[in-house]
Amino acid sequence: MFLSQGENDMISKVFKNIELFNKLSDSDIKKLQKIGKIKKYKKGDIIFNKNEIGKTFFIVKSGEVKIFTSIGRKNKILSLIGEKNFFGELALLGVKYRTASAVCEKDSELYVISANEFQNFLFKHKDFMIKMLYIMAERLKRADEEIENLIFHNMFGRVTKFIYERYIQEKNEKIKISQQEIAKNIGTTRVPVNRIISHLKNKGIIECKREMICILKPEKIKKIVEGMR
Repeated sequence: MFLSQGENDMISKVFKNIELFNKLSDSDIKKLQKIGKIKKYKKGDIIFNKNEIGKTFFIVKSGEVKIFTSIGRKNKILSLIGEKNFFGELALLGVKYRTASAVCEKDSELYVISANEFQNFLFKHKDFMIKMLYIMAERLKRADEEIENLIFHNMFGRVTKFIYERYIQEKNEKIKISQQEIAKNIGTTRVPVNRIISHLKNKGIIECKREMICILKPEKIKKIVEGMR
């Protein structure tokens, strides 16, 4: 998209107001502007999907973008990216596929930069590159925590549902089953099963003996399972 002088000046101001770029000289800002282009998106437009090949890096000139991932049938919002912020940065590190999806929450204008062009820019500005790596590391840490939390809740539902279905099947509040057997049946390992069993035990919902689960509050188990539907 061809930009007028006024639009170039406006984008230059946007860059200078972004913490990541505000230490760059006017000359460097102009170089950065030359390697990107403005793209307009409507609310609800998909910018990219998880597992697509990532070749671009985005800066939000205006609007808002939602970054989310999916596990099973659930979507988990990882972050909302507003004006003067950026996303899609893993493409800069050589991560081939997108690790999450991006969709416009509002009508948005994004400054789109080729990953290859931006990498060349980074190599010429080492202080800027180090600063960006710190920001990216913090983002990755937050994303990992969110994904771990989502995985736990997804696994929590699967384990609880399995116990409840076995209780209904046997019509007995005392279920003879080991944690290893539960893990095998739902396709996981004993470690997360043990963590979830301990959580249910601490809540007073079940009691555990050797290779035996005693359901103390079947109505609670039922409520958890029904809440998953």
